[in-house]
Amino acid sequence: MQNDLIHKKCDEALAARDNCKSRFGLSPRQCYPERYQNQCDREEFELKKCISFALCFKEASILYDNKNASRAAKLKANKRIQKCLKNVEFLKCQGS
Repeated sequence: MQNDLIHKKCDEALAARDNCKSRFGLSPRQCYPERYQNQCDREEFELKKCISFALCFKEASILYDNKNASRAAKLKANKRIQKCLKNVEFLKCQGS
């Protein structure tokens, strides 16, 4: 169910991240090597943002959309988002 929701809402962001990794000879589930120099950070950020909105809409809105939210509110929202993202298979890597 969770994966279906993510695919439905985040296919573009997932494809962009996977394409970026493939440009460096990495498979989608492969961890970045030590020599990695942040080449896919934008794609990783957009994917995590999309998944955050799909799984934790309220917290994602506070963190990404609410310019008037206090720093404490944003930190709290980010902490909750990290829990949401913890078990997302698309974000896990295996080996390097």
